[in-house]
Amino acid sequence: MASKGRNSKYGAKIPMAGKQSRSVDPWQGLEATVRALAELKFGGAARAEDIAGVRCDCVIRLPAGEAVIVEISKEHTITKLRTDIAKFNSVRPYFIGKGIFPRCIFVTLSEPTPALIETGQANFVQVYSVSQFFNSLLGLGNYTTLRSKAAFGSAIDLYSGKPDESSYVPVTYYTNTGEMFDTRKIATKLIEGKSIVLIGEYGVGKSRCVKEVYTELSGSSLKHYKNPIAINLRENWGLKRASEMLTRHFTELGLGERVSDILKVGFSGATVYLLDGFDEIGAQTWSDDPTKLLEIRKQSLIGVKDLVQKASGGILITGREHYFNDDAELITCLGLASKDVIFLRCNQELSEEQFSELVGWQQETLPAWLPRKPLIGTVMRKIEQAAMKSGTPPIP
Repeated sequence: MASKGRNSKYGAKIPMAGKQSRSVDPWQGLEATVRALAELKFGGAARAEDIAGVRCDCVIRLPAGEAVIVEISKEHTITKLRTDIAKFNSVRPYFIGKGIFPRCIFVTLSEPTPALIETGQANFVQVYSVSQFFNSLLGLGNYTTLRSKAAFGSAIDLYSGKPDESSYVPVTYYTNTGEMFDTRKIATKLIEGKSIVLIGEYGVGKSRCVKEVYTELSGSSLKHYKNPIAINLRENWGLKRASEMLTRHFTELGLGERVSDILKVGFSGATVYLLDGFDEIGAQTWSDDPTKLLEIRKQSLIGVKDLVQKASGGILITGREHYFNDDAELITCLGLASKDVIFLRCNQELSEEQFSELVGWQQETLPAWLPRKPLIGTVMRKIEQAAMKSGTPPIP
């Protein structure tokens, strides 16, 4: 449940600022998102305007004597495009009279046909689907491919060190009130703009959860037009600004040329951040003074806090349960005081059925003291596979 607070370790209620939800027409919301992204991309105010007696969905007037006109349509027919081409041709003389040849863009909900694209090109109109338009602004098509192949936190093969590609065993996460979440429900809340803190001890599957949520969001982006960016926080030691974190992240994926565009639109509501391992940004100093130690943690997370505070879309951030002294410190250090936050916890162990599915065989003979953690199950599965290859009898 998206509670406005949560019980702290000491029983105190931590107030959380929430946002009032309103019923918004999905198409109007999409139009607003397209305008917002175009505004950030092109660096000028985007608004609907009446020009030469013609109503335009989105007009961006740039200070360098340039202009961009974007028309957004649910339809992707030649007839609709010709209607909008006529609209473009009606307003072009207005701009040409001012020495400006406007850039004209037609954005349609569905994938444009080759005929539609060719007709647009013949009339100096760029034609995109909504997803193509987003990708032209964010460059996230290549990002999705490259990010999916990279490691997600500690979700790696323990023997090869490569990203974990094993099949996912669905698990459940819980709020303090007992409400159950799976990765799909987490993705849905992130699409709605919620901030989620997922807490659990080492080896219980936090990084794998991030990977599955990323896959869910990127695979369904045509339905919600939200773009996930998944960052391993362990790789961001010493960074003090959100811009530094994004620069490092995209550069290490080989997408350094996209950084300037990402910095323009990365904090819009169309971007969802998945931040794995707030406890893994280590500090190189230590103190036995609790007050100084708190300040050390605070400073080590200052870049994360900057990113969280600047982000307008959903955020999932994970880490260990006892990294902070209390919930108030967690909220302050991660910049969550003004966010609509849901706190989730991982189960400490899998059920017998889940554990058996993970390792690939029934566990009747396993000792009761053996932890049924995902990490343990992954190790056992690898041992089993190695034993079968070597001809060694499997674990009884």
